[in-house]
Amino acid sequence: MATGSIYNLTQVDYSARGQRVEISVDGIPKSQTVIFSGLDCFGEAYYFTEEGLRYITDSRLTRPTQEFVLYYFDKIPKILTTPMMLGHNRIEPDHFLYLQKCAIKEHGNKKELLGVVLKKSNINVVWNFYFLEKGKIPSHVDILQYFN
Repeated sequence: MATGSIYNLTQVDYSARGQRVEISVDGIPKSQTVIFSGLDCFGEAYYFTEEGLRYITDSRLTRPTQEFVLYYFDKIPKILTTPMMLGHNRIEPDHFLYLQKCAIKEHGNKKELLGVVLKKSNINVVWNFYFLEKGKIPSHVDILQYFN
């Protein structure tokens, strides 16, 4: 599995690595282990955690067309700092989808739409990371903002 690059990024802060933080999920505190932190395009702090990494990895491995995403964890900070679009999930109101096109080697270096789900709660946590097949934004996501 290609998670090595997630531990060697230059544009994030590893000073809290290994620390435990609590996020509120449906009012229930859930403990998370920090890998790194950063700032999104609005200057808000977020955390990328071991638990988030496991969830993303497990969910991508169950979808063969999504497995390649595991090689692009290094794109997460860039997508969060310079998205081309920001969406809001109507079904999960605390989930925001940051979208950016990235060159994907496995697709002939074609620029494909990748999405990072940031769960905004008592702290902001990277919740998911995936490929938007055919560039389709889920119908339950409203685009809030377009960026240059």
